[in-house]
Amino acid sequence: LTLTLALALALTLTLALALALTLTLALTLTLKDTFNAATGEARAAPRSTRSTATLPDADRAFGVETAAKRQERLDRALADVGFDAAKLSDKLYLGTATIKFYRQFVLPKSEKALQIAEIPGREVTVAAQILYAAREAEAAADAFIRNHDFAKEELEERLATRPEHPLVLVLDDLRSAANVGNILRLAEAAGIEAVACCGITPTPPHKEVLKTALGTAERVPVRSFPGVEAA
Repeated sequence: LTLTLALALALTLTLALALALTLTLALTLTLKDTFNAATGEARAAPRSTRSTATLPDADRAFGVETAAKRQERLDRALADVGFDAAKLSDKLYLGTATIKFYRQFVLPKSEKALQIAEIPGREVTVAAQILYAAREAEAAADAFIRNHDFAKEELEERLATRPEHPLVLVLDDLRSAANVGNILRLAEAAGIEAVACCGITPTPPHKEVLKTALGTAERVPVRSFPGVEAA
């Protein structure tokens, strides 16, 4: 009798353990499916970044149905300050704040931004922002041209109209390579025929000379001499 009871108890415990393992496995599989479904939706959802958030499009913008009216208001305000809105398609303004301000007014990216855009006279403020940003972009472009001395067409024209008796600039024992590079830029601008570097004056392809010359070392002939007498 005692052996029978022991066997029955062992069988009962075995069945209970098997049932517990089955329930644990089922629960684990359920949690795994739930986790996979959640992470799958997260991966499928597009990630919002600062770059995409600052450039709204029609699919994510607010007030699309009234965008044409806001654009008309803003174009008139830009015309009043002497800026043609059609110029915004120029490559000069690509990626600048001018495009950002224009788009954020025409296609706001939030309900609050839409409410602000609809405030009477708001287009005047935005037009002033666009004008300021446009002037900054134009100034940056002008600075780039100044740092490269001349556009290619202007350079070719100047080279073709150099004086009949050009000058040769002589640099005697000039130690600073940066100064030599700057002088080469000035020589190109002045139409100097050549630059004579005497003594210890560094010459291309010295790294610092090429750095400050900004490409002019390839267009201005540079000659090296042991001294001024040889030049």
